[in-house]
Amino acid sequence: MQLRPAMVTITVAVLASGCGGKPKQLADNTTGLGALVNSANAVTESAKEAEKFMADRRAKGDTIAMNYKELEGFLPSAPSGYTADGGAKGESMNMGVFSMTTAEQRFMAGTDPDVARIHVTIADYSGSTAGYGVMTPFMAMNMSSEDDHHRAGSVPIGLPTTFGMAEYNKDNKDARITVGTRYRYMITVEASGQKGDESKLVADIAT
Repeated sequence: MQLRPAMVTITVAVLASGCGGKPKQLADNTTGLGALVNSANAVTESAKEAEKFMADRRAKGDTIAMNYKELEGFLPSAPSGYTADGGAKGESMNMGVFSMTTAEQRFMAGTDPDVARIHVTIADYSGSTAGYGVMTPFMAMNMSSEDDHHRAGSVPIGLPTTFGMAEYNKDNKDARITVGTRYRYMITVEASGQKGDESKLVADIAT
């Protein structure tokens, strides 16, 4: 299966590789107390769903993260205006019950010293729910914060079993999004050295 078409984003490719269902839109978030209740319910339901995912994988003997070369196949091609900064890098780690694989690719645009960069990382936590679980509760909640220097918040993503958290540094223009999907994969896309807010670009690459 080809995983690198320009219009196929990482999360869609990862979901397509493991489930046959079509992506579904998430319900709109409400505000006030209702939103708080919905957020708490989302975390609870997410935890239950994660347990089911892990139980199903154990039953199939699927407890080892994929090989790093296979995971590298999910890395995107260079965004418009960027070129690859070196080749893809990956690593697989297996220690007893712990199993994790990472793959990353860097892109660059411009010339020194004014270089815009994109860094994409994918982690497969198939054999380690603890690693994945650090971020998931926060991403499942409808939360946000903002001040004169920083903006952060959960991102509603219209894909099943998928949660996102976005951050933006107003001072240095760094943008970052972290997406967790299928209670197994963590996708991080970071933009640095930018002249403006590239939050949409990193979100488009990840989702």
